[in-house]
Amino acid sequence: MVFVISTLISPSRIKQSLFNPSNDVNQVLQNIFESSRQSAIALYLKNPYQTLRIMHKQRLQIDCALRTIFPKEIGACLIAIGGYGRGELYPYSDLDILILLDKRDDQKEAQIQKFMHTLWNSSYKIGHSVRSIEESIEDAKEDSHLLTAIIEARLICGDAKLFSRFTQKIFQSRPVPHQKFFEDKCEEQKQKDQKYTVTLEPNIKKNSGNLRYIHVLMWLLAYFLNRYSLEDIIKLGIVTEEEYQEIEDAHNAFRIIRYGLHALAKRKEDRLLSCHQKELAELLGFHSDNHNSIIQVFMQDYYQQTQKVILLNKIVLTAIQEKLLFTQEESIKIDYDNVFYRKQHLLGIYTKPFYENQTNVLKAFEVLSQHQNELTAFSADSLRLLRQSIASQEISTWAHSSEIKKLFLGVFKQEALVLNQLQNMLFLGFLDKYVPHFVTINGLMQFDLYHIHSVDKHTLMLIQNLQDIRQGEFDKDTLFYQKMYQEID
Repeated sequence: MVFVISTLISPSRIKQSLFNPSNDVNQVLQNIFESSRQSAIALYLKNPYQTLRIMHKQRLQIDCALRTIFPKEIGACLIAIGGYGRGELYPYSDLDILILLDKRDDQKEAQIQKFMHTLWNSSYKIGHSVRSIEESIEDAKEDSHLLTAIIEARLICGDAKLFSRFTQKIFQSRPVPHQKFFEDKCEEQKQKDQKYTVTLEPNIKKNSGNLRYIHVLMWLLAYFLNRYSLEDIIKLGIVTEEEYQEIEDAHNAFRIIRYGLHALAKRKEDRLLSCHQKELAELLGFHSDNHNSIIQVFMQDYYQQTQKVILLNKIVLTAIQEKLLFTQEESIKIDYDNVFYRKQHLLGIYTKPFYENQTNVLKAFEVLSQHQNELTAFSADSLRLLRQSIASQEISTWAHSSEIKKLFLGVFKQEALVLNQLQNMLFLGFLDKYVPHFVTINGLMQFDLYHIHSVDKHTLMLIQNLQDIRQGEFDKDTLFYQKMYQEID
């Protein structure tokens, strides 16, 4: 049986085809899955800005097919987990499922084996596990990836009471303590940043500032707050309404791009390969301008989105730490002066005195470097205050300030944290404001032999290398580097 792929298949037709005793269930399921995929791709290519609706409809089709063939009344439930659980189903995504049992016996195992055999013959790669509630809890203690996958668990069919007991157990027993889970996710994000460094053809899922940066926030909030609402996290001060909308907008933009990569590559592909960049840019309505090609315009917009997500990720992670993890003793403030204070290892800012002097924007970075043994980062509210202050500041106000200039140049004379400080200035918008030429290179890709990163990133890396030479960090060819350094104006 072949399905027409111009529109998405209706659930009633899926059930009718699978229930028909004259049909081969394996073949019908394969046809349903493949037709569903191809029709979804066709709809995407007509209008990529309908991606979320297409993903939702496609997920409903897959759910319907699995629900129809899953063995009934065996004391089990079929659960979607991972990306499938949260509804992010791309054309060539894996289907990750958990079959949850109330207890094991040979009859159940045989029926589940038959069900899985049917799925393995379909056109999707299936990731599956069969566990009891107790086994899930125990395995989640040892496997952080399993825990994040089951946090996003969604019931497809089966014993609803069993599923309810399962979710209650996960969120009440807490297989991993909050602090450890937070540290694990932050460390995992850091390791991926170190592994996925090339930005000429970035991985839309794993590179810095991409989908995983958003997923980490979703996992942490879900694990800490269980079923939370937007009102809950705004009330707690974890995000503002504007930040939430910015995260949603970036999430949608990245999902549209990732869906397009699968559609154009005709396989599971999460790298923004150069061979797809122009086609994607045209598909999404980008145009060349007077200075840059269509690819450069598209990629610059993309990289500026990732910068925004890096900043928002930092704000929300810090807010989670402050609001949900700090003890009462750890929240005690220690004043540096009437503007700045320390709370645990974070630099806080008193709002009213901060606005009394425009140089306090740069003094915040100076204080952070002066107290680097005590401080590791800005607090969430400090980042918000700096971002808002920079955005509202007139360029001309700063341009003629000798004190601002002195403080800015002082960053380059620091013994440490230079790159960290400049990256903060970049993400907060200061470099674009204070160095107008920086706007043109912010997120800009140059397609030549030398640029494997965007121009702004190359520039900051160059400054870091110069600092390393100054401090004698290069073990080899030290004399050559020192001579070169002396010749630089």
